[in-house]
Amino acid sequence: MKYCGNCGHVNDDQFKFCSECGCKLSCPETKETSECVVAEKRPKPEPASGRRDEEPPVQPKKKMSCWKKGCIVYCIMAVLAIPIFYLVWQIMKGDSEHNRIIKEKNEEVNAPSTRKPYADVEYINEATGDKWGFVLGATGDGSDPIDIAWYMGNGMQGRLMYEMRDVNGNRYNLYEEGQAERSATIYVCPNTDSIIVIRDGQEEYFVTTNAIDHAVSSIDPDYTPARYAIKAGDNGGKWDVLQSGETVYVFPSGEYARSQWVKDGETFYYVDVSGCRMLNNWAHDGFYAGADGSWDKHVKCIDRNMLPQNGKAYKDQTGKTWTFQIKTTGDGTISGKAHLAYPKGIDYEADYNVKSFGSSAYSLHNVKDEFDCWHAVVLDEGSTLRVSGAGVTEMFK
Repeated sequence: MKYCGNCGHVNDDQFKFCSECGCKLSCPETKETSECVVAEKRPKPEPASGRRDEEPPVQPKKKMSCWKKGCIVYCIMAVLAIPIFYLVWQIMKGDSEHNRIIKEKNEEVNAPSTRKPYADVEYINEATGDKWGFVLGATGDGSDPIDIAWYMGNGMQGRLMYEMRDVNGNRYNLYEEGQAERSATIYVCPNTDSIIVIRDGQEEYFVTTNAIDHAVSSIDPDYTPARYAIKAGDNGGKWDVLQSGETVYVFPSGEYARSQWVKDGETFYYVDVSGCRMLNNWAHDGFYAGADGSWDKHVKCIDRNMLPQNGKAYKDQTGKTWTFQIKTTGDGTISGKAHLAYPKGIDYEADYNVKSFGSSAYSLHNVKDEFDCWHAVVLDEGSTLRVSGAGVTEMFK
């Protein structure tokens, strides 16, 4: 046993420090001979029975509470988030401002530029002779009104029809019926007298005949009936004069040329739908045939497609009367019926199918007699009708 020289406490032999006061034990085993030297006084430790520690027990460090850790993390995140939020806000503000400027510019540019091509006016490419025309607000089969564009290439017998869809007020995409893929795009120039057609990556320029003074006056050699004419003598055709005095152009088959220009030498003659040479009237393409049936280059061409007035009684000096019922279908086709009535004393009336050539010209076919045909041209905003057939031209108002 070891006695503590400081406090006198009896300690086990294996202890080197007093378990009561903590002083170093260096005393002999007997109480009488113990001379304990106190090296230093230490704070009284908690008793730990059975421990063989060579050093005093170390107090454990206190852990930080969870709420303090959470506050520190939150503060750090808040400090880091402020500059990030500010940067994002600046970027969004810049994009918004940019979009606003672009929108204002687009509105400024597009608002005053809304325009459509002229309706019922032909646009012509001077170099190729190709034509475009437009029927605006066409209706048919109870459908909503749509805008129609038609195209006639040089030498084509018919027209290609397209539906127009507005892109931005002056640019229109064209689609064939039943097709989802765009066929062409038309840009209407600011003066509306000209258009640019974009097809297959190529641009073509078209103008109205009103915008081509030299062409409309018919002195331009590139703007003549030659684009549509057949040459006299080709394929065995020839001129013939009937017993009634009318001049016709006859093919070897015996068929007459109809609604056709015939070039004889340097002169162009027009035969109308009746097969006879037409006098003093405009042809289906807008050129004028004069008193002998030849092209009169000094008379202005017709470049508009005016319709006869439905229900109006067009009368000549004798009282003979034409009346029309015309409609424009959804695909742009202009057709209808016409009725011819002679004055009292002449018991004759007939109904005719009407088809539009364009350029304000129409063919009239008797529904019961295929040889009874007339060529009609609408003038003076629809108030006047000029009808040709069998070598005669009459005026109706």
